[in-house]
Amino acid sequence: MSYSRDAAVDYARRNWNTNCHDGVISIIGGPIISVEAKKRQLGLSPSSDWKIEWMRKYRHSDDRGNMVEEQEAANFVGPGVALFLCRDGMA
Repeated sequence: MSYSRDAAVDYARRNWNTNCHDGVISIIGGPIISVEAKKRQLGLSPSSDWKIEWMRKYRHSDDRGNMVEEQEAANFVGPGVALFLCRDGMA
């Protein structure tokens, strides 16, 4: 089978922002998170309805109302809702 750059780029676009086959994610500066364990902890059921999507940079207000930019975060995206995971792995 020959290499197809277009197919490789298409695959990366579809899958880049999801977790790998090992079922864990790691947010810079935070712990390794088991995706299935976190789904159970958050009561996300059925588990198959929820997926992880990465966000590379995001802006939010800190405790004083100042806008800050974080480098990496993830969302659990499910039926009609998304739950945000911050750097410490808490939702």
